[in-house]
Amino acid sequence: MVGIYLREYLRTPDGWLNFVEVVFGSALWALYGVFGATTWSEEFLYNCACAIVSNGGVFLISSSLSIPTALLLPRLFYYSVFHLVAAACYMFGGVGSVQNDSHIDGIMAILCGSFHVAHFFHSLRPKANAAGG
Repeated sequence: MVGIYLREYLRTPDGWLNFVEVVFGSALWALYGVFGATTWSEEFLYNCACAIVSNGGVFLISSSLSIPTALLLPRLFYYSVFHLVAAACYMFGGVGSVQNDSHIDGIMAILCGSFHVAHFFHSLRPKANAAGG
């Protein structure tokens, strides 16, 4: 059944983590969109933020429109791997940006990567199956 369940989804750990990741990633993407990316690490972060925010936005929209999707998505291997890769990309680019004296965007990227690390470990937790067991 399709409806708008944004409030309900955001009350779950997956929901609010997904929302925070999309907001921070969008801010990072907008930062580079407005001020430009001049170093390799900024270009890397700009491209990663574009891809990760797009995918995270799809997770957020699909889980907000469908309760079964919100329940099934965190159980997928792809979901866990996505958060691991996103964390690695943000951390790698963030450290590179901090080394290039781009402190604000580097710290923002490391913070966003930290949220993805937390989400990755949360996605590894065993979950009760949907049938109640």
